[in-house]
Amino acid sequence: QVHPEDRERFLAMRARSIESLEGQVLEYRVVRTDGEVLWLRSHHKVVAGADGRAERMFVALLDITERMRMEQRTRGQARLLDLIFRHSLDNMVLLDRDFNFLRVSESYARACRRDIAEFVGRNHFELYPSSFREEAEQAKASKTIYQRAERPFVFPDHPERGVTHWDLGLVPILGADGEVELFLFTLKDVSERVRAAAAMRESASRLRRLSHRLRGVEERERRAMARELHDRIGQSLSTLNLSLGMLGQQLLAGQLEDA
Repeated sequence: QVHPEDRERFLAMRARSIESLEGQVLEYRVVRTDGEVLWLRSHHKVVAGADGRAERMFVALLDITERMRMEQRTRGQARLLDLIFRHSLDNMVLLDRDFNFLRVSESYARACRRDIAEFVGRNHFELYPSSFREEAEQAKASKTIYQRAERPFVFPDHPERGVTHWDLGLVPILGADGEVELFLFTLKDVSERVRAAAAMRESASRLRRLSHRLRGVEERERRAMARELHDRIGQSLSTLNLSLGMLGQQLLAGQLEDA
C-alpha cells in the first residue's frame, strides 16, 4: 500500500532499521484500496533475538493526512505570496502589528533604492520616520483601512529626490482573537503625476496672466484708436465746417453783387 513514489525510501528506512537495530521515524504516503491517498507517520522499533540479529519489529502509525494537507496548502499559499511579492508592479509591504517589516515586494525595494534584505526585521518608522505613524496608529486602534492620496514624503537617506508623493493604503489583518495581527501596506509613487499637475496649473496660471495682459493691451489699443479717430474726425469736421462757412460767405457775396 505504500505510495510508489515513497516505496524506495520506505524500504531503505526499514532495511537500515533491521541492520542497525535502531528505531526510525518516517513520514510517507499509502494508497487505500478505494484510491484515497493518506499520509502516515511511522515509528519503527526493532527487537533483537538471542543471536543479536533483528527478530521482530514493532511499528506505531499516526495518521497525519490533515496536517500534511494543511502544510501543502500553506506551502502553496506561500509560493503564491512569493510570486505576488516578487512580480507585482505595485509596491507591497507586509508588516507585523508593531510595524516591523516581514516582507517587501521587489518593486518596493527598487522604489526605496534598497536591497530587500535591508528591510526584514526593521521597524518601518525607525527606517522612515514621519507623521504617518500617527495615522497608522489610528488605523491600528480603530481596525479600519487607511487610505491617503498624494501624501508627500522626503526620503531621509535620499534627500536629493526632493518631495515625493504617494497614494497609500494600510489594511489591518485581524487574527483569531479579533486583534490586529498584520498590516498589508500598499504604495504607489505618483510624484510624476503630481509634478505634471502642478506644471499644468502653473502653465494655466501663466496663460491666464498672459490673457489678462493681452486684454489690457487690446483695451488700451482700442481706446487709443478711438481717441485718434475722434480727433481726426473732429479735425476733419471742423475743417469742413470752416470751408462750408467760407463757401457760404462767398456765395452770399456773389448773390449780393448780382442783385
